[in-house]
Amino acid sequence: MKQKLILATVLCSGILISAGTILWNSNSGQRSGENSQSHSNSKQQKSGNPIFPSLRAGFDKTGEILRITGKETKQGQSIIQTSRTSREVFEWILKQNPRKLHFEIVYLNDADMALLEQLSELEEITLKNTNAGDQTVSHLLKIKSLKRLSIQNGNITDQSVFLFSQMTGLDSLSLKENRFLPWKSYQILKDLLPDTKIEKFI
Repeated sequence: MKQKLILATVLCSGILISAGTILWNSNSGQRSGENSQSHSNSKQQKSGNPIFPSLRAGFDKTGEILRITGKETKQGQSIIQTSRTSREVFEWILKQNPRKLHFEIVYLNDADMALLEQLSELEEITLKNTNAGDQTVSHLLKIKSLKRLSIQNGNITDQSVFLFSQMTGLDSLSLKENRFLPWKSYQILKDLLPDTKIEKFI
């Protein structure tokens, strides 16, 4: 009788240990899956951003340039309607802390653009086919780390010449296809920024 009791106790102990092991492995697997999912979500946010349905947002293949581009603008449509940025977009950009930033075919809100002044390591900005204007340039002026600036097919005017002339830390400046900028401004900026490579603009 005593032997049977000991045997039953041993068997119960073995069952409890086995059950505990299974439960532990199950929880570990779940935690591992959660960690994997968390890592996947983190990677997804770093490489792209699905919460901006009208934009593509993510680093290029080199991992150096953060690109924000419109993806739903069709012929005859306005970027104001289809590819408008929001404050959330710029808050996300701040978290990525890029050195190079590229906007293309997007409508920019100047109040939100002011957030870029917080990027202390930003060295390069390209604004292509956007509504970037004089107010945009006033924000870019405050980014002291900026080395390269390109505004193509934007809305800047001759009023921005004075602002550009204060960007003495620029290595290069490109202002192509800004039709509102007079031709003589090229020579003015060449004189005011002798150490900056300035591309001719039409």
